Amino acid sequence: MEKILLFIAFVLLTMSVSAEKIVATYTMSGTKRNIEAGVDSKGALNVFIQVVGESSEYVMIQVAGEEDIKKFRTQLAYCKNKFTEWEQVAKSNKISDFKKKIDATFPDVEVWWVGLEWYSSNKGNLIKPLFVVNNGDAAFGATGGVTHWSNEFIGQVFYMLFETANEIQSLIDALDVKQIKNNLKQEAETNALFR
Repeated sequence: MEKILLFIAFVLLTMSVSAEKIVATYTMSGTKRNIEAGVDSKGALNVFIQVVGESSEYVMIQVAGEEDIKKFRTQLAYCKNKFTEWEQVAKSNKISDFKKKIDATFPDVEVWWVGLEWYSSNKGNLIKPLFVVNNGDAAFGATGGVTHWSNEFIGQVFYMLFETANEIQSLIDALDVKQIKNNLKQEAETNALFR
């Protein structure tokens, strides 16, 4: 009986902590990562993009609102085009080591990560895109560093690292607002069946 009560408590806690739903996946450095989405109390769509953290395995970039999600996608597409162009230039010129910032302007985001509890940063222009060639292999990366909104000593460095244009495209495709909204609608309709 005690095990059943513990299981029910765990399920209820899990349901109350995460109102977001996994709506898509994308590939980064050969690994599948999740895209979660939900609607906030004001009805705005929010997406949470799983990235890599320096001191936490579970780090999410929150992009809030449809316009910012679309802008994020547009900037990713711009970075993908630059990556493709510069990768070809590096190969043609046999460049083996090189770094250059990409002049993309991503919308303000918030970063969430798990430590002893959930932490979040202040919202800001946190993503710094970069093209890198290392030992002849090209990559597109974006990185940033944040601190907890109420405690400057709790911080997190996060990054995204894409090894191919197809990986970047997988994130662009996963951030399709229409598809995300459709996935959330389907979940709501399914939940409505079990009232």
